[in-house]
Amino acid sequence: MRAEESSLRAEPILATATSRTGWAAGHLTTALAGTTVLMAGTGLGAGLAHGAKVGDMGQVGRVLTGALVQLPAV
Repeated sequence: MRAEESSLRAEPILATATSRTGWAAGHLTTALAGTTVLMAGTGLGAGLAHGAKVGDMGQVGRVLTGALVQLPAV
């Protein structure tokens, strides 16, 4: 946030009725949602590839779960 304020990119946003907390929460939400979508997509793709290779599409859920379990570490 400090870099955004120092480079004056935050100035037009914070000059409106947006609070600093709301602005920061928006950035955090975007980062978390983006990471979740990427991890889910990667897990799904890997699960489909693994399921196709071993001939058991029931493995998709297992691999997807394995990818989503990593979210707290991200």
